[in-house]
Amino acid sequence: QPLVAALLLAMRAVSGPLDADQVTDLLTGPIGRADPAAMRRLRRAIRRVESARAEAGQEPRDSTAVLIELLAAAEADAGYLAELTDFERTPIQSVRRVIDAARRAEEQRRGIEDIVWSAWQATQLERRLAGSALRGGAAGDQADRDLDAVLAMFDAAANFADSLPAARLDGFVSYLDELQIPGESATAAARTDAVTVLSAHAATGREWDVVAVPGVQDGLWPSLRSRGSIVGTPQLVDLLD
Repeated sequence: QPLVAALLLAMRAVSGPLDADQVTDLLTGPIGRADPAAMRRLRRAIRRVESARAEAGQEPRDSTAVLIELLAAAEADAGYLAELTDFERTPIQSVRRVIDAARRAEEQRRGIEDIVWSAWQATQLERRLAGSALRGGAAGDQADRDLDAVLAMFDAAANFADSLPAARLDGFVSYLDELQIPGESATAAARTDAVTVLSAHAATGREWDVVAVPGVQDGLWPSLRSRGSIVGTPQLVDLLD
């Protein structure tokens, strides 16, 4: 599950710097929650700061190197983050909060279960996921899967701690990498004779013997027209990045 994968990356960052792909996955995943537009703004902001520092005689760095360093440092670079706007630095702060919580627990020589719990609490996702699960629907189903995967991770942490009580966080992360955390929902599965109601996008990759698509109008849905703008703004933004 993406949430467990993100937690693992955050805990891995305690032991050493992540690579460029891992940093991007962490910032754009369930913890950082930066969409492509937010990532473009963040990278432009970093280039703005680096350009100003270059004018002051400092060696400029590319945005990827800066992001790696901001997440790898033992303490957040408050001075650098202060040069970004609140919106620009939010994904970094969200990820740093989880990394710092796990690092503090590790430095205090707390057990693996406590370290994992500290990292999970620092995500501040528990209430939102629980609310989504109670509301149901496609988002509720995904929240169920995320919560079940987190519970499975806690079970794995307990088993690991029982087997190797002296092991540290990096050993647990390596151990968990070799396991497949199950993501089955604890809620009862739908019966085979039930009707499934969902959107066209949510149906992608699934099969039924009978499918009913109400309210379709020829020429209106599905729309085959290009979603790009007349001046190709998305492509221009990508080129600038």
